[in-house]
Amino acid sequence: MRDTLVVGTAGHIDHGKTSLIKHLTGIDADRLADEKKRGITIDLGFAYLKLNDNQLISFVDVPGHERFIKNMLAGAMGMDAVLIVVAADEGFMPQTLEHLQILSHLNIANGIVVLTKCDLVDEEELEFRREEIKEYLKDSFLENAPVVEYSIQDDSARLNLLDRLKMMMTDMKHEVTHTISRMPIDRVFTIKGHGTVVTGTLIEGKIQVNDMLYHYPSRASVRVKSIQVHNESVLEAVYGQRVALNLAIDKTLIHRGDILSSSDLLPESHIVDVEFKADYVPVKHWQRIRLYHGTKEILGRIATLNQDTIQPNVTQIIQLRLESPLFGKANDPVIIRNFSPLITLGGGVIVNPNAEKHQFSDGNLSISDEILAGIQNENQPFVYSDDLFHPIPHDLDSCRLGFEDLLNENRIVNLTQSLYCTDEWMTMILETLSRELSDFHAKNPFKAGIDRETLRSRLNQALTKKNRFDKSFYQPILNYAIEKNAIELSDQWVSLPGYSIELGSEEQKWLKVIEDAVDQSGTRPIGIKDLPESRTLTKKTQEDLLYYLINSNILVKINEEVVILKTHLETCINLLIKHFEHNDELTVAEYRDLLNLSRKSSLELLEYFDRIQLTKRFENSRVLIKK
Repeated sequence: MRDTLVVGTAGHIDHGKTSLIKHLTGIDADRLADEKKRGITIDLGFAYLKLNDNQLISFVDVPGHERFIKNMLAGAMGMDAVLIVVAADEGFMPQTLEHLQILSHLNIANGIVVLTKCDLVDEEELEFRREEIKEYLKDSFLENAPVVEYSIQDDSARLNLLDRLKMMMTDMKHEVTHTISRMPIDRVFTIKGHGTVVTGTLIEGKIQVNDMLYHYPSRASVRVKSIQVHNESVLEAVYGQRVALNLAIDKTLIHRGDILSSSDLLPESHIVDVEFKADYVPVKHWQRIRLYHGTKEILGRIATLNQDTIQPNVTQIIQLRLESPLFGKANDPVIIRNFSPLITLGGGVIVNPNAEKHQFSDGNLSISDEILAGIQNENQPFVYSDDLFHPIPHDLDSCRLGFEDLLNENRIVNLTQSLYCTDEWMTMILETLSRELSDFHAKNPFKAGIDRETLRSRLNQALTKKNRFDKSFYQPILNYAIEKNAIELSDQWVSLPGYSIELGSEEQKWLKVIEDAVDQSGTRPIGIKDLPESRTLTKKTQEDLLYYLINSNILVKINEEVVILKTHLETCINLLIKHFEHNDELTVAEYRDLLNLSRKSSLELLEYFDRIQLTKRFENSRVLIKK
């Protein structure tokens, strides 16, 4: 039987995890083109090193960037040991600490601290890093872990680390003791001529070629066509190995997070009991969370027993109410992160993978508080229905009364007849609206307001991803903001209440110059680039003042390049309508003669009239469609 050690990396971005694996194995674990282009690890990478005919180390290289913690977690499940990578020139960083926090909940008992980039610092800084490592790892599962000082320029460091890994392998013999096999899937792809291939760490049992496995969540049976362990074809894979399986299944039917097992009896549950330890921040009853089990992320909520908050460093039984099914077993490790912002709350083990709803005594939480806690985590307007109360462990009439209490206490805002949001969410929206409008007015003092659709885009960009709203909610939000005197709306322009444009003497002088120049052009639209330029005002101020004249309805923008005085445009329209009193059609040449303009200017005006639906083009002429 092959002895295999699965070793994962952990640590902050750009601390040299991928370079370390490449130096150890000769394999570049960054397999994606975007990873090579950007120089950062985005998804899981894999490499291996044969020590001899019977011993092999599998490496799982995880991303260090906080945005890819989800991918890191998919790789962390199933590790035997970890290399905590710390760059000597930077030391412990936020993601080093969060990775350490996550790993402490995954039953990983072995690890090595690798102090990389040692060639970039002097002995004094190295000594400082040694002391820092001791301090950070105190009371952790790696408190007594060896520290290997490393440089990819130094082959002796490589040999030293390999010796440490060999010693670790000597103490960790993989033996197949499980009667069933189980493998969480962390990668799915196709190979031409072979079909679907999945990879993962075999966390239980063994798999042989031609075995029939059950795919979860579908429970469909799939045949194993072939097996590879790090590019080597084998007839059997065993517990603890990194495995690639060629399966008789369509690639679109299988995903990261799915499970393969020899058993068809894994329970499907939306409710699990977990022995949970909160790490650094309090965890609230009915808080929305992300659960990580195997290689899968599942959204859900925490239900606490007999209290509304779990304090840091407290371990207790909680119940998780999940939005999609979990296929787990007792003693499976789990990590729990906040839904948003994405911080790790803690972790633990499953004690009942197929639990029933407990009757909770919710401490100081009223029914109204429980309803509000669930709604607040959505961070979106919502349509009222009794389905809102489905997760609340109280009867429907009590929940309805609780919702009425929230309305009466102004903790819930009624936007339309059936659309609601929390007062907390709306307050945040109004504050963001005010900031965006204040910023716009400060940067555009000569504009009456911002276009409403531009404001919607800016508002959503300014919000965190969880708070961004659907376009259909925008008008109700504006209506509420107007009702609360938070904004003013004029045509398509939105402004702060009472905002008015204040023109200085220089601005007023230049406006007169522009208005006179456009006036002198008469019924001929004048090019914006042909307008006089100011020697004292900035180019942006001149552009804003031009749009001030347009928004004030003094000038009319015929197209992106030309403008005309409103009074002269009215003359153009009157002549056009007069023509149609005696004619059914109007050609460009006829309109040119009416105004004594060039063909280009006449065509610009007629195309403008088409756009405002005064006229309609019919072959080579226009017809009047409204008077």
